Amino acid sequence: MTPLEKIDILDEMINEMINKKDEELEIEKAENIRLCHDQWYITNLWNKQHKEIKELNNWINDLQAGMYVNCVYCGHRFKSNPEVFPTIQEVLHEHMENCSKHPLFKANQELKRLNSIIKILIGDALEQGIDLSVPNGKDHLTTPY
Repeated sequence: MTPLEKIDILDEMINEMINKKDEELEIEKAENIRLCHDQWYITNLWNKQHKEIKELNNWINDLQAGMYVNCVYCGHRFKSNPEVFPTIQEVLHEHMENCSKHPLFKANQELKRLNSIIKILIGDALEQGIDLSVPNGKDHLTTPY
């Protein structure tokens, strides 16, 4: 093989190495651009969705302003009083907590009843010296009521 042929072969090898490195750099650059685009897209989408949710809530409040609303469980009719509750949603929530015919009111009453029974049972167990501790140290018997 002549020296010129050797130089040509080396030149080809160097060009291949340069092209391969360029491709690797282009791939890395493309991945970085894609990552930046994805972050921008997600942030932009979240901002749009958040804005739309706020607009829809404002629209609901505007539609319900001055309206009378009836409880579907007891038939009670009430109107929003901006001095007490700024939105019908808050009026409905307050009514739901006190409406004896509403299923969530009944569920909350049942939870309170069961929690009081649990507290009595725990007290009895402790008086009898029963160890209620949990091996991993977490207290699963604590209740929110």
